[in-house]
Amino acid sequence: MSALVPRPRYLPPTDSLLSLESTVCDLGRYHLQVEVGLSCAEIWPILNQYPKLPGVVLLRQGQWYGMIPRLPLMELMLRSHLEGNLKTLTLAIAHSYHPQMPLCMAAETPILTAAQQALRRSLPDQSAPIVVQESTGDYSLLDAHELNVAHWQLRGIEVQSRYERTQIHMIRHDKMANLGRLVDGVAHEILDPVGFIWGNLSHIADYTEQLLQVVAAYRQQGALLPEMGLDEEELDYLQQDLPKAIASTQTGAKRLKNLASSLQNFCHMDEVYPKPADLHEALDSLVLLVNSRLNGEVHLTRTYGHLPPLTCHIGQLNQVFITLLLQFVDELLSDVAHRSVAANLATALPSQAIAPPMPDISITTQVLSPSDRHQPTWTSREQDSFEAWIQATAHAQAIAPSAQRWISIQVSRNGAPWTAAQHQELANALASDRWHQPLALSHRMIAAHGGCLRWRSPHRDGVGAAFEVLLPLV
Repeated sequence: MSALVPRPRYLPPTDSLLSLESTVCDLGRYHLQVEVGLSCAEIWPILNQYPKLPGVVLLRQGQWYGMIPRLPLMELMLRSHLEGNLKTLTLAIAHSYHPQMPLCMAAETPILTAAQQALRRSLPDQSAPIVVQESTGDYSLLDAHELNVAHWQLRGIEVQSRYERTQIHMIRHDKMANLGRLVDGVAHEILDPVGFIWGNLSHIADYTEQLLQVVAAYRQQGALLPEMGLDEEELDYLQQDLPKAIASTQTGAKRLKNLASSLQNFCHMDEVYPKPADLHEALDSLVLLVNSRLNGEVHLTRTYGHLPPLTCHIGQLNQVFITLLLQFVDELLSDVAHRSVAANLATALPSQAIAPPMPDISITTQVLSPSDRHQPTWTSREQDSFEAWIQATAHAQAIAPSAQRWISIQVSRNGAPWTAAQHQELANALASDRWHQPLALSHRMIAAHGGCLRWRSPHRDGVGAAFEVLLPLV
């Protein structure tokens, strides 16, 4: 072997198993770079010694010149050998017979992307090796067959992964549906005795009032009451406390009835076709459910506008609203916990500390007309996205954009605005196609209703954050 011809090097594949994130550098590659002025007679022994070498990379004074695949080069050298002019045949002349630009890519290119690019080549070039530019700046060759084998392995992994995700999703959906039916049945069973108690309490209150009036009349007339084991003070206390006890029992029964009704509404299974629903009633039910999480540490206010009934799948929208509410509840409760720890560790006097505002979540609903399209609190990018959504919904409903109206449900909070990392995390969650991301699932549910989900932080006066759900009025 000539000193001018370097020995080919084989770059073995990595030991790790292939995954959907694997790149070209995880596959085996051959490294052979020679000058174009070299005679093909000096390359002949190398090709015979290394039968798996897919080709030769050509350089001119150390710079990229081209690539010759193994098969065309062997055919040309064999023909030249039979004609007796192999020694005069140089790699530059051999390259002139095959001047096509080879497919070249970086070593960090994902295997799936590389395979897609390789399959777009013309049919005669399908078997040609792929030139890989290494991180060192050198060039290596990847056999097209090895790339195709890795591609089909990854496609099998992808199909299997998708099948498993679909199976898990179906199991989870079935479990949630069964849980919803179970909770709905429990709520129904609670409502029956609660309704019985609630219905009888009103009669008990009336009967008690009448009996107390009789006792009061006897005492006013000075009549002697029979011996009941009660003195005058105990009788006075009983007359005052009994109505309060009945009223307290009525309040508890009413709260239990409202809670059971809210559970029934939240677990309601949507039918195939959308139906008109009262969004305010749905929001009130959800607020009742999340009240147990607030623990008196977070204040929740509701500012409702006049909303007409909205034709929708209310069960899906319930999941959206509860996701947005719990997102802010978790953030505010986490902030409260951090401030509590900081207050316990602080050494400053209480008089020197400035009390932070009460954590607050606000729910605001209103109907937006075309004149409310431009809102100064949103950025130009958000406004452009909103305009594109308006045009799309108006086209879908075959009406002019100026005649379109929307229902706006805005869930906002005070407190610290989102950090850059939180912004990025939220953007990734909304852009994700994974079913286990609640925000991504909410985004798809809103889109299925022809709606739009917007968010921003800070929300007002440099603080807070807000989600806004916009649903078209049909």
